[in-house]
Amino acid sequence: MNGRATWLTVFKSAPIKSALRGLAAVKTFLTSSRSSTPRRRSALNHPSAEAGGRLSSRSSTSRRRSARIVLALSVSLALVASACGGAAEDELDGLSGPPQTTQEEDERENTIFRPERPDRDDRDDPDDPGGSTTSSTDDPEGPPTPPGGEPGTTISPPGSSVRQPGTKAERVQGMVADAIALYDELKEEAFAQFSDPDGGFIEGEFYVYVLSTDGRSLAHPDPSIVGQNLFDLQDSQGVYVVRGILGSATASGSWANYRFTNPRSEVEEPKRSWVILHSGYVFGAGYYITEAEWAQSMVSEAVALYRAAGGERAFEQISGGDGDFISGEIYVFALDLDGVSLAHAANPSLVGTDRSAARDSRGELFIPKIIDAAAPDGAWVVYRRLNPVTGAEELKRSWVVLVDGIIVLGAGYYLEVDEFARQLANDAVDLYSAMGEEAFTQISDPNGGFVDGEVYVLVLTKDGDPVAHPVDLSSIEGDLYDYQDREGNYVIRDMILAATSRGDWYDYRFPNPVSGLEQPRRSWTLTYDGYVFSAGFYPATHGSIDLVKTLVENALTLYEAEGDTALDEISNPQGGFISGEVYVFALGQDGVSLAHAANPSLVGTDRSAARDSR
Repeated sequence: MNGRATWLTVFKSAPIKSALRGLAAVKTFLTSSRSSTPRRRSALNHPSAEAGGRLSSRSSTSRRRSARIVLALSVSLALVASACGGAAEDELDGLSGPPQTTQEEDERENTIFRPERPDRDDRDDPDDPGGSTTSSTDDPEGPPTPPGGEPGTTISPPGSSVRQPGTKAERVQGMVADAIALYDELKEEAFAQFSDPDGGFIEGEFYVYVLSTDGRSLAHPDPSIVGQNLFDLQDSQGVYVVRGILGSATASGSWANYRFTNPRSEVEEPKRSWVILHSGYVFGAGYYITEAEWAQSMVSEAVALYRAAGGERAFEQISGGDGDFISGEIYVFALDLDGVSLAHAANPSLVGTDRSAARDSRGELFIPKIIDAAAPDGAWVVYRRLNPVTGAEELKRSWVVLVDGIIVLGAGYYLEVDEFARQLANDAVDLYSAMGEEAFTQISDPNGGFVDGEVYVLVLTKDGDPVAHPVDLSSIEGDLYDYQDREGNYVIRDMILAATSRGDWYDYRFPNPVSGLEQPRRSWTLTYDGYVFSAGFYPATHGSIDLVKTLVENALTLYEAEGDTALDEISNPQGGFISGEVYVFALGQDGVSLAHAANPSLVGTDRSAARDSR
């Protein structure tokens, strides 16, 4: 059912996505917490207190009221049930994933978008979308022999050179090899040393853990969970963590991906562990990865399976619920070049159906976009899809690989709009780092991957000259550097002055290329090589209440400037005062309609006696 509200009586709710994920987290706590500690605790990570921060805003909004007429907005606020209804099965078409990559490509996330830049170390910034990097050694298709030799061989003391390889993957493989060697020497007595902070097997977020095959914790840095059975432990998305680890472990070693609380960031993040089944126990050690790396690793495994087993067997396994190809909202899918679904780990019922005409809530075709983006070496593509965990349509970023010129394999993860804007700006910097000024041509191409609706990249010189932008800015008169918002602020000048090489958020008012209205905009802005790179979004279009405020304020401004003439423009459906189901209307004090953006035929009629369905 729908509720009808106006700006004069606004109902504000928490974000649906955050609420759903919060409920999932509560479910996880109730299901899996077996610790005597009253706080929620991850089984394989240290507990830590929550931390939060608040972003500052440089923008201000003036609020005006008119005594002569009542300007109001009517907005249909759909409840979660109707938003997530009937089309759920159709919306479940997910995608993303990467092919096997070289070490250099893996470290950059991919050749085009993440070249190395010595002046920005993404790996040291836990908030940076680039995140941690992986290398060819953490390719699950063919991991190298763990440093230290085969289990049972004599090892160097903890902290020796065997623990000093160049990648995180090699580091945790070395830790597991050392742990197995010590176990072969001391048997179960070694477990106490693994759990001892001074035992040589705990190095910050890197540590060894041991599980029995029924899920009981035998060694872990947190002594309070040692001895607990963690077999039923679930992450915030309802995925069984320890069951997945146990199912992945082999005698020769394999990789297990899951979500766990990072003791450094104090939030749940994807984690990658090297696990070995040895003498009836599972020995493991891991490191944290980005969701992008997780999606890429899933696709890499899917490509390897396709090449080893052939298409039919690979597609059956992908669609059969194999834990290697789905974890919560990240899952593998396969398409042919006509858009027919060949495999879908999240919704197998889609297999065999033609998805080429499927559209998102904006009416945009997304399957052709995915197919066009796919490349033999992999490529990123962004579109909107239903998140199977939250039940809401969200931005999704997928890694898609064209295999043998006929098959598209992919897997992806979901983005908040601010994450997407930040990623776009960083991608633009990385593309420029790789290609120089030739990158500006691709950034300016509406099909170049640097615009999605009103979210787009803008590249400026430090004098304010635009050198790349994929949207039409011709509506802005004069030099962009001299652009003033309706309050007289030189917003582009201020943006350039505020930009830093590390990047930061900048809030201002700027014309929305989709609605044509000047609206509050939030942009991730950073400087690189003498240019200012920015990508932002309009919060008003990502929340009904903010959109109501913006349209009312714009209508008031126009009325104050033009008087009754403004009412005609407000009533024009192409006048910029209607966005979907959100529109402006104006009433006289006697209830006579003075303006109505959605239904101009009502203008001049007496609405004072109008009644609702009750």
